[in-house]
Amino acid sequence: MGNHHYLTVYFYSHMTDNLSRRMLVNVLGIPGGLALIYMGGVPFAGFVTIVMLYALFEYYSMQRHKGVFPQKWLGWLLTLLIGYV
Repeated sequence: MGNHHYLTVYFYSHMTDNLSRRMLVNVLGIPGGLALIYMGGVPFAGFVTIVMLYALFEYYSMQRHKGVFPQKWLGWLLTLLIGYV
């Protein structure tokens, strides 16, 4: 019965951390995203480019763990060009 208590505390603490991160994104990210959409132009394009670069970084990290090594320079270059256009 003691192990059950520790598991409950462990999962509850991780659920609380995840919930607090989600709340931070909701409180800051949603108004910030709406402001960038409203401003449009360069600020919005810059934000979208940063998100694309971060997503590409995550993708390359997942591929590296699988033993696949794509041509990163080409991906970074094309992502920046897409963000510029």
